[in-house]
Amino acid sequence: MLKKMKLENIFFIPIVVFIRLISPLIYIRITPLKVARIGHLIGEVEIYLCNKKKDKKSFFTIDLFYIRKNEKICNIFLFNIIKKKIIIIPALIGKKIYRINLKLNRILNSKKSYFYELNFNSSPEYLKINNQQIKMSDKDIEIGRKMAEKINLFSHDKFVCVVCRDSSYLKKNSNGKDFDYLSFRNADIDTFIPASNYITEKGYKVVRIGNVVEKKFEFGNPMVIDYSNTKHVNDLLDIYLISKCEFLITTAMGLDMVAKVCRKPIVTVNLCPFGILEYWANKHFMIFKKYFCNNKNKYLTISEIFDNKSAFFSETSHFEKNNIKLVDNTPEEILDVTKECIDYLLNNKIKENNLYQNKFWNIYLSKRKLIAPEFYNKDLNCMINEKFLIKNKNLIE
Repeated sequence: MLKKMKLENIFFIPIVVFIRLISPLIYIRITPLKVARIGHLIGEVEIYLCNKKKDKKSFFTIDLFYIRKNEKICNIFLFNIIKKKIIIIPALIGKKIYRINLKLNRILNSKKSYFYELNFNSSPEYLKINNQQIKMSDKDIEIGRKMAEKINLFSHDKFVCVVCRDSSYLKKNSNGKDFDYLSFRNADIDTFIPASNYITEKGYKVVRIGNVVEKKFEFGNPMVIDYSNTKHVNDLLDIYLISKCEFLITTAMGLDMVAKVCRKPIVTVNLCPFGILEYWANKHFMIFKKYFCNNKNKYLTISEIFDNKSAFFSETSHFEKNNIKLVDNTPEEILDVTKECIDYLLNNKIKENNLYQNKFWNIYLSKRKLIAPEFYNKDLNCMINEKFLIKNKNLIE
């Protein structure tokens, strides 16, 4: 084994041996931390902290984290909050110990992993409304309030954040990597115009967020703020806006995790793939892209989408190879699900057709449990828009 290791690794072997020898008393885990994507950074650490708070054995466990090689920190302000919550060690040390542990785990078939499996898998067991771990300080909130005034957003304003995924952010931060394989998740910001107009009619302002975008979101409504195209885009203000909004409308992207951590209601449109839904502490309203099969010349049902595994396709080419065309949600569909969320906020209740809702979830959860049990969670705190289900009832037949 030692011959296969580089000479520089030999220095770390005694450290790894020591960590393993003391593990019955003090369990030390060293884990790589993803800092390049905001969803991973805030979402995985928040869930880790919530889980640690709940775990009575955490006193005897020491978790150390290191930043993965060549990763640019996506949000410096957020990272500065997080590094006060966890222990971050130099990448060189962390990486060497982590990799040696991985090799020993395989060789010795270790029962302990000696690292923590960071992931998005959240559960009602620990992700509660009143259990938020990553928060802005009062001082930072005041700074954010003053910054927001520069974009015509004041402390007495109620507002909704809108974020629409396109290819611009990943292109700018790709370091030469081709991210076109994720293009199936993109959408058109203009399809949010009717929903945004409705939101402002109800007395809310709309703030378009996302610090790198392809096109402007300006259509003559003074209550709509295209923050993404102002000179005031700032890491702190990004987090402040989501933490103070009434709810977030999104096409499923990393910023959603900031809303999740802040326990905000969320409206997700154009969701794809929809097989990987997770639990949300606050209410989650959702509609998804429809799957049109060119070979069959029809929209696939929920059962068919799971059966052919396209519920978990993660690249544009996967859909293309299977002759599946993804159909985006219409502006009317986005408006309908937005109305549903606002009604929930104003009346603290949801109008739903239990027949269609129950039928969808019976199919969805049974199929997911069978095909991908690692994602199974019977309490997702999520509902599909009623009008969307009625209009597309063939999907649940």
